[in-house]
Amino acid sequence: LGIDDLLEQLGLVAELEELRASPEGRARGVVLEANLEAGRGPVATVIVQSGTLRVGDSVVAGAAWGKVKALIDDHGDQVKEAPPSMPAQVLGFSEPPAAGDEFRVTDEHSTARTIAEARERRYRVAGHAPAPSAPGAKLEDLFEQIQRGEAATLNLILKADVQGTLEAITDSIRKLERPEVKLSFVHRAVGGITQYDVELAAASNATIIGFDVRPDRRARELASAHNVEIRTYE
Repeated sequence: LGIDDLLEQLGLVAELEELRASPEGRARGVVLEANLEAGRGPVATVIVQSGTLRVGDSVVAGAAWGKVKALIDDHGDQVKEAPPSMPAQVLGFSEPPAAGDEFRVTDEHSTARTIAEARERRYRVAGHAPAPSAPGAKLEDLFEQIQRGEAATLNLILKADVQGTLEAITDSIRKLERPEVKLSFVHRAVGGITQYDVELAAASNATIIGFDVRPDRRARELASAHNVEIRTYE
């Protein structure tokens, strides 16, 4: 069976089972992809699963939050609302959310921000804190440690312009791990290199690697002050 046959069968099952999503109520859905675009900022492609997403709605997805400034359909046209099953690009997030994140509309802008900030704090505590038992080595020191016969741990902070690139680069780097060189991903995220990334790198002795993203002015100043290595690739 091909894709067209599969879609036809799914449509038939949905019709027979009377599977319908209600357009009423606050919108919920899933983030398919997100990136940073020059002149537009964070842009998330979402699909609405229930409710109707409208311009002006306050939304939260993962640790990202914001107010919908614009909705763009799959033809590239601006629309005022997106009903269930409709994919759309959303402009207005504070940062690019991760692919797979659930998004939902909140009653107020402040509620969306509070939820996102609480999630960000949990993410930092649960998954982004450096392991004290595994001090990292700088890239320039790594070869010397290996030459001395010492096992080395390379702590990395990865930033990329889109989620797909981030996942692909992560998989590629993981394949480079060797018995004498352990890799530790202290933090991985979509978006530019920020002050928080530099502070985290300084605390964990990590190297920051960016793909199609660059550090902002404050991040560059902090990196210079704390001797944090930032490498960017395009």
